[in-house]
Amino acid sequence: MLNLDVLNNASCRECADVTKAFEQTVQRGLLLPLRLIANTRTRKKTRPKGFPAIITNGKNTDDVVLSAEEMPFAALAYKFIVPRHYLGLPPDFISRPFFDVVVVRNPYESRNSKWDGNPEGMYQKARVRVMFHPAEFCRMLAKIAYCLTISKHGLCSVKSYLPDVILGRFPDYNYYVGHPCEAQSTMDALWSSGNGKNTLHRTLLIYDKTTGKTCIRCLISLFSPVGFPVYEVMVGELQN
Repeated sequence: MLNLDVLNNASCRECADVTKAFEQTVQRGLLLPLRLIANTRTRKKTRPKGFPAIITNGKNTDDVVLSAEEMPFAALAYKFIVPRHYLGLPPDFISRPFFDVVVVRNPYESRNSKWDGNPEGMYQKARVRVMFHPAEFCRMLAKIAYCLTISKHGLCSVKSYLPDVILGRFPDYNYYVGHPCEAQSTMDALWSSGNGKNTLHRTLLIYDKTTGKTCIRCLISLFSPVGFPVYEVMVGELQN
């Protein structure tokens, strides 16, 4: 996340193939516009320069590729419920992950000259196809939270809920991953005292001792300068 920690040999080959599959699905799908806007690094020698779209201008329709500057939005983000584990609810292995969609606006200044109902703008309407993979996105967040926790406390010091979620063996992804449990004012105070300020991605581990055990939660803000939603992951219990 912040290029501070490296977990060497963190996964066996079989598990690495599992995690690579869902990470690629998310990074080349939902997060691709954000990665293009932020110009993040890529392991591929080449990657798409933009997003295919269908543009309508009056009665004319054209197939085009929108650059990062021209995208009408930065991303369509998931808005989940608060993790069911935090609410004391049982797992739900029948329903699909519940989510709403939040539009993250494109921060480029040039966007205003082409959109927002400007009659002299370049475009009037655009249709951009975005594939939704909420389960894969939750698993990616779970992996981020798990790796951050293990890098700080070590493998033997944490009783984590997340390995089965990451590997796809626990199908209720909203049970441990979802909307932040804290109020916005609380999160602002936590961010101001935590790590990752003024960075592209921000993370923060929270230690909750209200139950008599030290339960670890992780706040994750991907592409925070753009306004991507904050998510929270129930990581597990810190062992004595």
